Amino acid sequence: MRTAYSQVYSKIKGMPPQNKFTKDRKTQQVLRDFDRKNNKEYEELYNQYLEIMRDGIIALFNSSKDKSLNYIKTEILRDAPDVPTMVIKAIGTSYEEVTDKDAVGVFLPQVKFIKAYKSKSSKQNWFIELKSGAETLTMNMSIRTNKSGHAGQKKLGQFSLAVKYNGLAK
Repeated sequence: MRTAYSQVYSKIKGMPPQNKFTKDRKTQQVLRDFDRKNNKEYEELYNQYLEIMRDGIIALFNSSKDKSLNYIKTEILRDAPDVPTMVIKAIGTSYEEVTDKDAVGVFLPQVKFIKAYKSKSSKQNWFIELKSGAETLTMNMSIRTNKSGHAGQKKLGQFSLAVKYNGLAK
């Protein structure tokens, strides 16, 4: 958040100081006013914020194989018998269940190497490559805002972005 503040939020006139801006009620109004007066710059700064956060999460995944695998097991696969997880993918006006969750769960104990990296075609998407010998599974991931509402609540107003698993790359 220090990087995001210095490179993004500090550029917005009236923004509270770094040590208060995520908790200060004034921040929402500053962001609403900024969006209303200069939506194009608001969107550009959101894209910079998104890039900073995506780079940060990729760095976290690349820093520790064990922590990354544990996160995948507990937060993505939700390896708990009493808490089933279903991944549903929206496609136009339809939907489908993503069933490759089992493939990831079976593959995890064999993983020797993990590498996270950015998508070249999307500002939100990124990948986690899991390798074991000659086999590789690649998980499609995204990081994005998931709140609705006005500009002070979503995008630049959402200080913890959602990390989503979107199935395996084909």
